[in-house]
Order: sequence, then structure tokens, then C-alpha cells
Amino acid sequence: MSAWLRTSHSKAFVSVSLLAMLLSGTGAKAETSGNGIVIPSFDDKYSAYVRNLESGKTDIDYSDFRNSFLESRQFDLKRAKLSEYTNLKKEVYAQMKQSNYQAIIKAAKAMLNIDYTTDQGDQTFYFGVTRIFARLEESLRKGSRSTK
Repeated sequence: MSAWLRTSHSKAFVSVSLLAMLLSGTGAKAETSGNGIVIPSFDDKYSAYVRNLESGKTDIDYSDFRNSFLESRQFDLKRAKLSEYTNLKKEVYAQMKQSNYQAIIKAAKAMLNIDYTTDQGDQTFYFGVTRIFARLEESLRKGSRSTK
């Protein structure tokens, strides 16, 4: 085998291997909280913050949390999904006007799975939404049981 072929073969193998690692790394270790929020699988500071917040540990350095997002691979994923994130944000507000709580929960969870830090102005709303997920879903379940 020529040196050029060995080098090209090695580069292709490395490229395919890196792509496979990236693709498998985005879901291989993913865990989901009790609220249905996917904890990022990057094993970085941002992922640890999301895990802590989802477990109810809210006494964190929120500035460091937001900065850790910028340093996380999750930030690159948000850039790739920016259009989806923007549409989900619009959906949350549209569903709020209609008091469609199940749709609000679904869209807000999808947003938090992309960027748990949210926009600064919306931070209180989204952290509030995550806290009421369980209560609201339970109320909806009870309501649907009572109508049957």
C-alpha cells in the first residue's frame, strides 16, 4: 500500500471515527430528569449545573452557570438549533395566550433541552415552569381521570 493511500485511509478512518464519537456522544450517556428534561451528556460544568438544578439544588452561581453554557458543546448545539429554539419560544407565548398548559409544558421542555439557561429576561419564567411541571401534569392527569 502506498504511503499516500495509507495516509488518506488513516485520515478517513479518523474522520469517520470522530464523527461516530460525536454522534454517539450526543445521546450515549444522556439521562433524563424526573421532569423530562434531558441532562446534556457532555460531562462538563454546564451539564453538572443542569443536573443539580433538575434535582432541586438551586443555590448555584447563576453567572457561572450562564458562562459555563458558552463553554459547553451544548452552546454549539443551540446555534445549530437556533431556528427551532426561536419557534419554540414563540409557541410557548402563543399557547400561554390560549391557556393550553400541556402545549406550554411540551414547548418549554423542548426549549430547556436546547438551552437551560434561557434568555436573561425569561429566566424567572422558565425556572418557574420547570418547578410547576410535576404539579401541573399531575393536575391534568387527575382532571382527565375525573372526566372518564
